[in-house]
Amino acid sequence: MVEECTGCLGCIDICKVGALDVETTKDGFIYPKIDKDKCVECGKCISVCSFKNPIKKVYPQDTYIAISSDVTNTINSTSGGIFWELANAIISNGGYVCGCVLDQELNPVHIISNKIEDIVSMQGSKYIQSDMSTIYPQINKICQEKKDILFTGTPCQCSAIKLHFPNYEHLYLVDIVCHGVPSSALWKKNLNELNITKSNGKMQFRIKGKYDRTRYAISINNKIIDYKKNGYYTLFMKERSFRKSCYQCQFAEDKRVGDITIGDCNTWRDYANFYPDKPISILLVNSFKGEALFNMIKDNIEYENLDFEKEKKCNRQLSVPSDIKKRLHDYELYDITFGEKKLSDYSEGYKLVDYFKYIIKRILPIKLRNNIQGILK
Repeated sequence: MVEECTGCLGCIDICKVGALDVETTKDGFIYPKIDKDKCVECGKCISVCSFKNPIKKVYPQDTYIAISSDVTNTINSTSGGIFWELANAIISNGGYVCGCVLDQELNPVHIISNKIEDIVSMQGSKYIQSDMSTIYPQINKICQEKKDILFTGTPCQCSAIKLHFPNYEHLYLVDIVCHGVPSSALWKKNLNELNITKSNGKMQFRIKGKYDRTRYAISINNKIIDYKKNGYYTLFMKERSFRKSCYQCQFAEDKRVGDITIGDCNTWRDYANFYPDKPISILLVNSFKGEALFNMIKDNIEYENLDFEKEKKCNRQLSVPSDIKKRLHDYELYDITFGEKKLSDYSEGYKLVDYFKYIIKRILPIKLRNNIQGILK
């Protein structure tokens, strides 16, 4: 089960006899634990397991590159601000949005809100597995009241929600192109090494600025740390610290589980006249509900058709899962997460070429660098 479980915790929510609890294994990830004395073998936990009940996935019916027309809405986003537009449309119509935020202790959790200020906290990538344990009853209540709710998360999280609430017409799913998730326990170890206990402001895993369309770096409490100088982030980028199920992910393919799929556009250089100095999103419309969502926001975004076949080749997670051969052994993850081994030992560090790139970025404007790269590719 360890190799299969995605950690959605839907099985714990649906068990009405309290036979399931959470345990943390040596690699730092949480898994459901069965109390056989309480279990009545009703099978409800199996019925909501994404791995045991593969959900139907569909090939996108329409594919776009996109960015919010109001560029201010993209400031807090990882790429084009499409999630903000979707969330704003739902809330403006009296609905709710469920997404991942980092709480005051910087723990990743899914929350539900109908407030725009909370949507800002949901924006941006969080390269950590989030806790979904509290949201199932809340989603059920909102759906019973026949109010719209937009859920956004990794594809396995979307699958868990879909299995829990299979016929709820007011539920919309937005899945994110996901590369894999490290554990929240490993993230806590990182915070401890950085001597950070709370956030005094917004925390980001991707930064936009004067010299970069987007930069892989942690911005926390007004401090910026490049991914190559942070062991946690380096392990993430090299696919070495993910949950075991990520390496056999059934959702890392072109067929999608959400009504809409969003993510970074990896073929952005092919669209030289489409906001070349800003990160843009892919927007995949996968269902009738997805089409309805798209129609809600299409007047508030800029978009063009996406060559999806080419994007699949460049965006690996639209084709295959991460490579299990890259993963650290459980004992090594244990030593890092709970033992004396330091995460900082795994940081890649800057090389001479990195300093050269740093200088070039401050000499050449983004558009000129992109044009040069386009010519040389």
